[in-house]
Amino acid sequence: MLLAMASAGTVVSSASAQDAPAPPAAAPAPVNPAPAAAPAPAPPAASDAAPPETKLQLAARLGFAVPFGDIQNGIAGAMPFWIEFGYRLVPQLMVGVYGRGGPGFTTSSCVTSCSGYFLGGGAEIHYQFGPVAGFDPWIGVGFGYETASFAGQSSSGFELINAQLGFDYTRGFGPFAGFSYNQYSASGQTQSAEWVSLGVRGTYDW
Repeated sequence: MLLAMASAGTVVSSASAQDAPAPPAAAPAPVNPAPAAAPAPAPPAASDAAPPETKLQLAARLGFAVPFGDIQNGIAGAMPFWIEFGYRLVPQLMVGVYGRGGPGFTTSSCVTSCSGYFLGGGAEIHYQFGPVAGFDPWIGVGFGYETASFAGQSSSGFELINAQLGFDYTRGFGPFAGFSYNQYSASGQTQSAEWVSLGVRGTYDW
């Protein structure tokens, strides 16, 4: 009888084990999505982009000059035309050479020939301060040699100093002013001359 009860218990245990619900399946491990790629930075606006660095500059000027000093008598003025060629050591500093010439005008009191001209050239250095409100102010200084002929008399000498200042607009065009001090020699005599000039200047950089 004990054997029968044991067998019945075993059968009941087996039936209970089979009727018990199966344990729930384990949830799958979460998969982390790959991080989204950062958006590419927008290109700088045209107004914020740095201007291309240039090394060479070609410039031309046209103006009117009025004399003072020893040669003032009989000379009303001159219309100089300049050609300049420069090289930028750094973006703000340029060294170069210039040539200058043009017709001269004498006063109505001239006795013989009332025409005149002058030719000259030299070296110069310019410093640009950088764009300010749409234009670029600059200053310059130079020296050279010049030959002049007014009212039938020729003279030549050194341009000891040539000081300049001006404003270049965005497209490389703007006004300038200059002052120069010259010493001319003619017939064994030395005469001093100061010129004050005003005009316009255009530049081309590459």
